Amino acid sequence: MTGRGPAPALLSVRRATAADVPTLVRFSRALSRQEGDPVRFITAEKLLADGFGRRPEFRARICELAGRPAGYTFDHDAYGMC
Repeated sequence: MTGRGPAPALLSVRRATAADVPTLVRFSRALSRQEGDPVRFITAEKLLADGFGRRPEFRARICELAGRPAGYTFDHDAYGMC
């Protein structure tokens, strides 16, 4: 034990905020392209309204590796962007 305290966590998961919408759009579009799905339905305006408005239709989390976004999750009952 060196007395310096615990090492900082390199991996963290936190609740997404409206400020994360550009990151959510980028990650969602990348996944859709990889799966061969259309990306035209994935817009910042739609995610902002649907996820961060008065009655959110989904909850999102951002995974960060060394303080930088590295992944995301959507948690929803039955949400679809189409």
